[in-house]
Amino acid sequence: MTPWERRDTRIAAALAALAFAARLVQASFPRIVGADGPQFILTAMEAWHGDWATGLRDGIHPGYPLTILLFAKMLGSFPAGGALSSVLFGSLAVVPLFAIARDMVGRRAATVAGLLLACIPYFIVEHSEVMSEGLFHFLYATSLALAWRGATRASPTAYALCGFVGGLAYLTRPEGVYCAAAQVGLTAMALAAEKRWRIAAFSLGALAIWAAVAAPLLVWYRAETGRWTVTKRGSVIRAMQTFETKPATAPIPGAVTTEHGWGYAIRRCLWQIGRTTMWVVLAFAVAGAALARGRLRPLAAAFLACLVVGYVGPPVMAQANGYPLSHRYVMPSVMFMLPFAGIAWAAAVDLASRRWEPRKVAIAASAALGVLAVAGLVRGVHPREEKGWAVRDTAAWLVGQGALDTPVYASSRTVGVYVGRRPERIYPADDFLSTFEAPPGAFVVVAEAQWDRNNPAWRAHLERRHRLVARFPADGVTALDRFSVYRR
Repeated sequence: MTPWERRDTRIAAALAALAFAARLVQASFPRIVGADGPQFILTAMEAWHGDWATGLRDGIHPGYPLTILLFAKMLGSFPAGGALSSVLFGSLAVVPLFAIARDMVGRRAATVAGLLLACIPYFIVEHSEVMSEGLFHFLYATSLALAWRGATRASPTAYALCGFVGGLAYLTRPEGVYCAAAQVGLTAMALAAEKRWRIAAFSLGALAIWAAVAAPLLVWYRAETGRWTVTKRGSVIRAMQTFETKPATAPIPGAVTTEHGWGYAIRRCLWQIGRTTMWVVLAFAVAGAALARGRLRPLAAAFLACLVVGYVGPPVMAQANGYPLSHRYVMPSVMFMLPFAGIAWAAAVDLASRRWEPRKVAIAASAALGVLAVAGLVRGVHPREEKGWAVRDTAAWLVGQGALDTPVYASSRTVGVYVGRRPERIYPADDFLSTFEAPPGAFVVVAEAQWDRNNPAWRAHLERRHRLVARFPADGVTALDRFSVYRR
């Protein structure tokens, strides 16, 4: 373990600056807030007025909405605040990854790992969206880098910071519990390897700090649900429910996929890892893992392997029961595969340098790495097709019709982002629509394309008790998804 040098600081800063530039440009392209973004923004809007409870009851952890709130006060826009938070913290995730890889595999391989994280397209896109991944990846990687430093240097300060940052990671996403589990596991492996017993006390202290930071949310969930749970996030709860039974012979109720079983789950996980990593990078990572012996301390190799495999284990188990495994669930594993890719690249350069002139090999290898980075940037930084623009016109019309003082029911929370208040959710299922009746004067907003895919007969149900009052965009415009507004 060579000491950290000023050169390392410059490299880490340059990699973070590259990541920031790529993510900022991607975030600057006009977009409609989608996926889970509306839930985070609506929680931040409500927190602005002192209401955290509504968002917490909806399963949103408070860390990311808090950063949205802070940046929104600076920028005057909640969507812009959410995007800037993701861009900033997603870019900074490069620094702890470089730091831990620098300590494990050396500066050369760590630089490759940091460059890949800065330029992999999926990370650029996710870190430029109004999503919690950017903040979580930064906190998760920082906590694990501190755990590594604490375990290998017997540093109580590093352990304490590991517990604190890991607690913040949990306040951002429920997977922050992995930070506590990872540092305890690392400590156990370090004790088995080196017998430095005082780090056990440091590990317990870090665990206590993690619990102290996480306690307010854990206690709140206990008061709300009557039992101890790490989250109220619906998707996580449904995934956790799959562990209560053996891998299914039929998918779990409510799952949006019909595929299940261990074979499919493992194949889907590998496919998600491959496309998220870029297949050529995955090949280097696999080669680096094979070459790790002799180039990586056994403790480092075991820790990285546990981080890669351990994080995807629960999603694979859930997929085996029919719960869909998203690419977002494998991204933290992908982050800690990148040091292995750096090992393979460094080994290839060393091997080639024995046969050809080292200077020419270094130039050629740097050029090849640059081409790979540019290819990632080109794929990751570009305008994306957006078909939901009509939601803005819909929201503006609703506000003009007094929607801020009138109940609004909507099939998508995105409507609430642009109206400025949380709508009541409605669903296309027949059993819901057969009994649904909005209060007199209330607005009902439907994203037609979404409901047409799920239940083509929804109009017959809805129009029994509600009349169509507006549609956006106007008839004849087919390039955009249409929103219909009904009213009692």
